[in-house]
Amino acid sequence: MRIKFLLFLLCACPAFAANLSIQVENILPKQGKIYVGVFDRENYIHKGKATRDTFVNANHVSMVVAFDNIPAGIYSVRIYQDVNNNGILDTGLFGLPIEKCGFSNNIIPFMGGNPSFEKTRFLVFTSDTIHIKLR
Repeated sequence: MRIKFLLFLLCACPAFAANLSIQVENILPKQGKIYVGVFDRENYIHKGKATRDTFVNANHVSMVVAFDNIPAGIYSVRIYQDVNNNGILDTGLFGLPIEKCGFSNNIIPFMGGNPSFEKTRFLVFTSDTIHIKLR
């Protein structure tokens, strides 16, 4: 019921924007960069087009990455630590990641594939902070 009400508010106020902070934990400090991508349903990971994304230096074990003025809606976050700075999440045998990665709701993907949007989605309506642990 709460989700339906919030979705109603989103439809009634499509211009509403919020600030999203993402607390990234379990980083290997001083090793490469952290990629953070915020995806809507239409452009989820498989299409590779994030609503917002950035690379930041992996300076600490825990860091906050902030995105301002995110349009209200339902999103998913994907993060990985690009230790070798090649701009992609490196994978090994059977597509399993060899670099640390994480998803919103701290979902652990099965056999290295990307989890579904439904498992990782969350509502951005007001300014909020989510926590993601790299694994």
